[in-house]
Order: sequence, then structure tokens, then C-alpha cells
Amino acid sequence: MPESYNNLAVIYARQNLYDKARMALTLCHLATIAQSKRQNERAVRLFAAAATMQNRAGGTTFLTSTDPTDFERSIMALRATVGEEAFAAEWVQGHALSLELAIEYALAWSGQDADSTSSAAPTIAASSTT
Repeated sequence: MPESYNNLAVIYARQNLYDKARMALTLCHLATIAQSKRQNERAVRLFAAAATMQNRAGGTTFLTSTDPTDFERSIMALRATVGEEAFAAEWVQGHALSLELAIEYALAWSGQDADSTSSAAPTIAASSTT
């Protein structure tokens, strides 16, 4: 594990924010998986939920276990793929998800691929954020 990641984990643990930061990282990885499966709208929502959780954990830079610019590159690629209007709409939806609903959303779509017969995203009503 990179040293900077370990240092941030210690800081978060001291501030009782480690779990939120870890969940943000997990959501980011789930978004990356969705993107790799061409589930682009789902990926945007999960990245938005991850970014929101990371901000709540006090982070100003998005944590990844590899390269900090991965997040920005993924966002740029998704924006270009789905279009600005669809990206903005999905980002708002993902930003509004509580941690619990973001996890539910991620699990509801786990195992589906871009060629799935179901084209509609699971209906997840946004709730107040935690």
C-alpha cells in the first residue's frame, strides 16, 4: 500500500473518518468496475456518490490505491461518453444518494453487463445524506 495512503488512513482514523473514507474508495472501485462493463450511467452515479462521501470524510483529494488522477480521467471519459446533459443528471442523482442507498444501488446492479436485457436502472429514491 502506498505510503501516502497509509498516512491518510492514520489521519482519518484519528478523526473518526476512516470508515467514510474507506467506503468512498470502495464506491470508487465499484464505479470503475461499472465503467469497465460499459454501465456508464451507473458509473457516473457511483463516482458521484463516492466523491460526496470522500468530501464528507474531509478529503479534498480523491483517494485511489493507484494514481490520484484516475478519478479525473474516468470522469472526463464518462462525460464524453454519455454527454454533458446525461452526465449532469446522473451526477446529481449519485450526489443525492446516502451511503446506504449508494451501496444498495451498487448491489442492485452487480453482475449485470452492458448487454443485459434490462436497460432501466433500479429505482432508488434519494434520501437525506448521512
